Amino acid sequence: MCLPGTYKTIENTDYLTYDRPLAENILSGKGYCIHNGTIPSRTPGYPVLLVGGILLAALLHTAPDTTILILHFLCLALSTVLMYRLSRFLWVRSVSAIISLLWLAYPLMLWLARQPASEIPFILVSYFGLFLFFVSMEKNDKSMLRFVLIGLLFGASMLIRPIAIGIPIVITGVFLFIGRKKQWKMRAIQSIVLVVTAYGTLLPWQAWWYFQTSEYMFLSQGGLPGMRDGLTYAVQKAKYRQQFVISEDVRTVMRNVSDNQNVLVSTSRVGVFMLNELTRDPVAVLKLIGLKMMRSWYATDSGRYETPIMLLQAGYFVVILIGSIRVFGRRTLSSIQRKVSIYIIAIVAYYWLMTISVLSIVRYMTPVIGLLFIFIPGIWQKNDQEKAMPGIPHL
Repeated sequence: MCLPGTYKTIENTDYLTYDRPLAENILSGKGYCIHNGTIPSRTPGYPVLLVGGILLAALLHTAPDTTILILHFLCLALSTVLMYRLSRFLWVRSVSAIISLLWLAYPLMLWLARQPASEIPFILVSYFGLFLFFVSMEKNDKSMLRFVLIGLLFGASMLIRPIAIGIPIVITGVFLFIGRKKQWKMRAIQSIVLVVTAYGTLLPWQAWWYFQTSEYMFLSQGGLPGMRDGLTYAVQKAKYRQQFVISEDVRTVMRNVSDNQNVLVSTSRVGVFMLNELTRDPVAVLKLIGLKMMRSWYATDSGRYETPIMLLQAGYFVVILIGSIRVFGRRTLSSIQRKVSIYIIAIVAYYWLMTISVLSIVRYMTPVIGLLFIFIPGIWQKNDQEKAMPGIPHL
C-alpha cells in the first residue's frame, strides 16, 4: 500500500507488546513468556503463526516484519477468494466477483492489513470453516469427518482470537433450529461432533496453562479486563487515547466503575455492579449501552479518525441495509439461500454482542462486516442472469 511514512508505523500494541515478543521468546528457547518471564493468559494461535513468519524471514534473508506483512496480504487474498465462494451460495459468478472486490477494497480492511494483526489470519480460518459448513449443509452431507474438520477450524480461530469462543454454539444452535425435523437426530450428532472437536482443540492449551500455573483457564483471561476497559475508556488516563466527548451522567457511571475496579474481580461482580448502577441511574446506563452499541461500528481504541470512519460506515450500512431488506423480502429464495442469510445475521449479531460487552471498537467487528457485503447486490440483482454453480443455486 502506498501510504505516507507516518501511516506505515506499526501501532498495534498487542503485536508490539505481546505477540511479537512471545514469538521471539519461543524461537530463542525461553518458552511462551514475555520479556520479564511472565506467562501471559493470551491464546497462542497468533504468536505461533508469527513463529512461522519469522522462520521464513530467516530462510529468505528478509526483514521479519516485511515477511509477516507479505504473509498477511496472502491471507487477505485467500480470504477474498473465500468471500467469493461464500457469495456463490446467494449470487451468480459475476455478482460474487463484485462482492469479493468490494471486500478487498474495503478501507477498514486495508487499514487493518497495513500492519501485523491477528484479525487477518483469523478471517481466513473463520471464513474457511464457515464455507465448509455451508457446503455440508447444502449437500446434506452425513460425513462426520467433515464436521471434525469444521470443528478444528473453529477451534483454531478461537486460539487466534478468543472472541470466537461462542461461534460453535451459535452455528450448531441455528443448525438445529432451522433444519428439517426428520433429520434432527443426524443434525444433533453432527452438532455434537462439531462442538466437541472445536472445544477439544483447546485442550492442549488448557493443559499447558494448568501445568504452568496450577490454575484452570478455559481460553483466555482477557475478558474481564476488556469489560472493565469498555466501561471506563473515557475516564482512563492513557497517553495514546484522545479525550472522548460523552455526557456527564455517563461519565459518572464510568468513574464509579473505575473507582471500584479493585472489587470488580469477576464478570459476575461487574454484572451485579452494573445492575446497581442501572437502579441508581437507569437513563445513564442505558445511554452507555446505546453508546457502546453504536461505537462498535466506528470507534477506535485511541479515539482517532472516529468521525471519518463513522461517515464511511454510514454509507456502507445504508447500502447493506437496503440490500438485506430486499434479499429477505424475496419469495424466490431457495432453502440454502435463506439458511445462509440467517447464519450471516446470527454470526454478526453474536460478534456485535461480544463487542458491546468489552471495549466497543470497530476492529473487533471488521472480520464479520465482510459477511454483510454479501447482501449488497440485493439492491439491483435479478435472479435470471446466469446458471448457478453446480450444487449451489443462484439468486
